Amino acid sequence: MSRYNAQALYDLLPAVYRNRDSERGYLLRDLIEVLAGQAEVVDREIDQLYENQFIETCDEWAVPYLGDLIGARLLPPPGANGRAEIAGTIGLRRRKGTAAALEQLAVNVTGWPARVVEYFDLLPTMQHMNHIRLHRPYTASLRDANALNHVNRPLDVFGHLAEVRRVASRRGKYNMSNVGLHLFRLLSLPLHLVEASAAAGFPGCYRFSVLGHDAPLFQKPTAEDSIGHLAEEANLPVPIRRRALQASPETLGVAVFVPDPVAGQWRPLQGFSLVAADLTDFSRPTPADSVAIDPVLGRLKFTGPKPEPANFRLSYHTGFPAEIGSGQYERQDSMQGEPTAFVGDLADPQVAALHQANPQIPLFASLDAALAASQSSWPEGETRIIEIVDSKTYVEDIAKVLTPKNGTLMIRASNHHRPAILLASPWEIEGGPGSAITLDGLLVANHPVIVSGATNSLSIAHCTLVPRAAGLSLHLTSSSLEATIATSILGTLIADPDATVSISDSILDATSESAMAVEGPTGAFGAALTIIRCTIIGSVRTTELTLGEDSIFLGTVTVERKQKGCVRYSWLNPGGRVPRRFHCVPEIPASATPAEARRIERGLKPRFTSLLYGRPGYAQLDWRGPVAIYRGASTESEMGAYSSLRQPQKEDALQARLAEFLPVQLEAGIFWAT
Repeated sequence: MSRYNAQALYDLLPAVYRNRDSERGYLLRDLIEVLAGQAEVVDREIDQLYENQFIETCDEWAVPYLGDLIGARLLPPPGANGRAEIAGTIGLRRRKGTAAALEQLAVNVTGWPARVVEYFDLLPTMQHMNHIRLHRPYTASLRDANALNHVNRPLDVFGHLAEVRRVASRRGKYNMSNVGLHLFRLLSLPLHLVEASAAAGFPGCYRFSVLGHDAPLFQKPTAEDSIGHLAEEANLPVPIRRRALQASPETLGVAVFVPDPVAGQWRPLQGFSLVAADLTDFSRPTPADSVAIDPVLGRLKFTGPKPEPANFRLSYHTGFPAEIGSGQYERQDSMQGEPTAFVGDLADPQVAALHQANPQIPLFASLDAALAASQSSWPEGETRIIEIVDSKTYVEDIAKVLTPKNGTLMIRASNHHRPAILLASPWEIEGGPGSAITLDGLLVANHPVIVSGATNSLSIAHCTLVPRAAGLSLHLTSSSLEATIATSILGTLIADPDATVSISDSILDATSESAMAVEGPTGAFGAALTIIRCTIIGSVRTTELTLGEDSIFLGTVTVERKQKGCVRYSWLNPGGRVPRRFHCVPEIPASATPAEARRIERGLKPRFTSLLYGRPGYAQLDWRGPVAIYRGASTESEMGAYSSLRQPQKEDALQARLAEFLPVQLEAGIFWAT
């Protein structure tokens, strides 16, 4: 407690003054409260002067001053984490020139897990019989299947012939002066207590993905215990290998849970042994009383004679470049307002405990039931907040939702939850005049969401409206609508020409460059668009492109009114009709022949790790693609949905730091492992 508490200071006054103050309306007490508040501010500032002597507790403004005391040169933002760099400078300098120091340097600067490989240590050489180096064999051991899985990867331990190409160009690796820094850009994102999808025609067989597609599981990286430790497979966010899962299933973050009603929580499944298997063919035999898991394909199989549990949930990790779309990540900033209804499964012990703690808030077993109850006696101007409090899969046939005049409807997932809503039919929300609709943290699949009526505002954040081939994800029929879409993944969008749509840090995927990603009803021009830091897979037909910035348009963009608006620092498919361009690629000269135009276009075509939704590197730019795209945004970052990650700046910051810590006559190359 502060030494300058207002009440304590007031009590120090003689009683005669306090009595007179009470007779005059406590004017003196109000003055002391003001003085005490300012004294508390000064007191905190004095205490912080001591804290500012330590990098762990100092204010941000003091970080460069502490760095200057030890001669540490901070990089400009958005490069390194200055506080982490200053804190580790002394330790890194003591280990200067070692692989462990370079690895920790890469982690401090970029924030990505890293693995340093000294390629000169992997060159096979003639060895003296008095000094045998068993870690540098000339030939590979065919008995070590685990090591064979890592050939030509960052964890490779086998000998290689020398390469003369330079490692800094990322073309050569194995040479006497080469060191490689392998950076793992993909995040290992947790999915805890989610349901699996049954494999049709194979009883007892499931896929981890709720959408029923194959996707690799990622391991949960374990923290390294010391700065001198070189990262191993267990410390990196990488896909799980079958052999690794078989060797240590309990350490890789994959588990099967069943409810324990007595303890009121989920407990690990008992009576079944967890084994790794190749489930490319579900009919392949697996051991009795086992749960066979294929981490490469993301498949699971229960084998009898014991019956499989009637209600089970899975916990595992998936790989993705950023926290875009629905997921169990931090969204506390968007959780505004108290819920008026919960949606959850009472068979879930955690949901039951939440309901007992909040009995005044009704709990519904389905979203449709919660929406139906919320619409009854809904006065104008009131807000209804429906919160889904678990990560269950809900198969819903939702009746049309009606919101009153000036009413607000928010449907959101609880923080660190990712409910999946599999629609049996299109989901229509009809808003009254001045109404507002918010969707936050949801995964919606199989059918589109339709927003109709006189809805005034639509906000979609941290959602995935699953892209479908030749299928619609979002249909906006309201002409008065102002829609805002952020950090989300959507399929095809159809919007009324009189509406306005603003999209940022998102992916719109029509599943094909030739398909329509954005258009109006019946193929007409769609709503006026503002697109910032987005990747659009498909063509766009819009009445007006108010602003297109730092984005990639893989299909043809056709704008009805190109006198308004601007497209800047973006990749545009040649042949479209767009407003003014500024620093866009490809830039084809007017004098270019058709053959020259095609050559320029091919040379500047974006290259992606994958454009298939559900893959770990979805919509991630390949680092081997054109530099004009990888560094072509207005911030000199990459174009597209992951522009905010500032990956080129992190790479530049690491290059600048390597000059200080790299041993003499050695050359380093930076490689993207994922």
